[in-house]
Amino acid sequence: MRAVSFVSRLEFEFKGNVSKNAISLGDADNDGDNELVIGNLKGDLAIFKGDQSFPFAEAHDLGMIMVIVIGDVLNDGLNSIVCINAEGMCYIFQINKDDIELIDKKDLRPFHKQRLPANTKVALLADVGK
Repeated sequence: MRAVSFVSRLEFEFKGNVSKNAISLGDADNDGDNELVIGNLKGDLAIFKGDQSFPFAEAHDLGMIMVIVIGDVLNDGLNSIVCINAEGMCYIFQINKDDIELIDKKDLRPFHKQRLPANTKVALLADVGK
């Protein structure tokens, strides 16, 4: 049997086990382009831009990441990254395209933390008012 593949593939430098809901695609840095955001069970979060194999930005020590969603959480027209771990801690990150050069991309810090019920497996972010 012979197999032919006409699809180019991408490989990303990211180690660790990943929950099925800890992968999200969206405009994480508010530049108009979608980024891939991944979190692993060791508490590392990585943001990949375009077809780059290395992360554009990272955050660490976030606990066992179970869920990542991207969207306008604050209703301010800017997307945020919402990361929830198994212990119930919710971390919210916001990257503004104008501030990209000013932030430490290797150690992103959340602007908000909040405890939620433990063992969150799924999160849905939607604008139900429209």
